[in-house]
Amino acid sequence: MNYKVPATAAVLLLAIAGSALAQSKIPSITSLWDETKLSQRQCNQRAEEAMRNSGFSRIETIGQTTFGDRTDYQVGLRCVESKGLYYIFGGGPDEPVVRRYIDELKGAFNR
Repeated sequence: MNYKVPATAAVLLLAIAGSALAQSKIPSITSLWDETKLSQRQCNQRAEEAMRNSGFSRIETIGQTTFGDRTDYQVGLRCVESKGLYYIFGGGPDEPVVRRYIDELKGAFNR
């Protein structure tokens, strides 16, 4: 009877560890920022256009931030007129891919 508790605990720990290994792919988050002289309205419009041109879908602007999806990745482009900058951030399963998407979005925004 004394061995049942440790044996059960060991089996439970192995099951949890196996589950954690199966889900070990932690989502990546990355960002960048740049200066802009656009008004808030112009910046939001440019953000929406840049996302469309970069292949993002489900594009939605809420306040200062425009959000979009592309495959398993999500990005946001926040315009802060009072600070003269915009900030792009994103996340998804693979850091090089989310970095590439953010770089593409920045390029489309600055055209």
